Amino acid sequence: MNLEELTDATISDLMKRDVVLPSLYKERFEALAKEYNVDFEDENFVAHSSEETIQKANDLLDSTHTHIAKLSGSTQDAQDAIRDGDNTKLQRVSREVAQLQNEMKQLQARIYTDPLTGKYNRQWISDTLLDSDGKFQEDGALAFIDLDRFKFINDTYGHTVGDKVLIYIANFLEKTFESSQLVRFAGDEFIVFLSTQDIEALNTALRHASDALTHKKIRATNGDVLPMGFSFGIAVYSKGDSLKTVVEEADKLMYADKEAKKASRA
Repeated sequence: MNLEELTDATISDLMKRDVVLPSLYKERFEALAKEYNVDFEDENFVAHSSEETIQKANDLLDSTHTHIAKLSGSTQDAQDAIRDGDNTKLQRVSREVAQLQNEMKQLQARIYTDPLTGKYNRQWISDTLLDSDGKFQEDGALAFIDLDRFKFINDTYGHTVGDKVLIYIANFLEKTFESSQLVRFAGDEFIVFLSTQDIEALNTALRHASDALTHKKIRATNGDVLPMGFSFGIAVYSKGDSLKTVVEEADKLMYADKEAKKASRA
């Protein structure tokens, strides 16, 4: 987990609170850092995380400027070609614009993709589903998913195995809910934006998926079978609802699901 992911995890954890004081943010940030064994005394970790974030931002900025310059040039060339009646030049500009559109799609994918799992990130939610006030633009439903016993996996087998588990489960969820959109929300939390608001049908589908994952025999390098599974909460939302409020509702239901599982194992 890098600094950006740790920050996302802290914000996600605090979203359920109406007021967040700096001291509370610091407390939760440090608690999560301890939970994920983040060592801030490790200069390499801090330097790598900072450089990674800065480099990503610089790369995106450079790419954006380059594409703006190309678009401006192509627009001017097209205007000149139309004015001069130069069909050959118009065809060349058309090819350049098509290539530019492809490059812009690749840039967009970088902005909206979680680097570890390759799934959508939180920025995708903001730019695709929400308005400028953080409200949903259409009706829908979401499932808030939290992996079961993920801390145990990280603590016992290390973060490399933990990362592989995250990738495996992300791919599993995407394949299981292929008509939906999957987002890595923070840490070991995912959100599936679903294509129906039928709560009963969604609960059944999520429960079957969780049970199927539990029976997967995924082994660590020492041969141990890893504990796979997830808890979930589903919330229906309407156009104009706040993402924060909807996620809080689903998050509460997810914790209830997790507690029920713990009680059944006791």
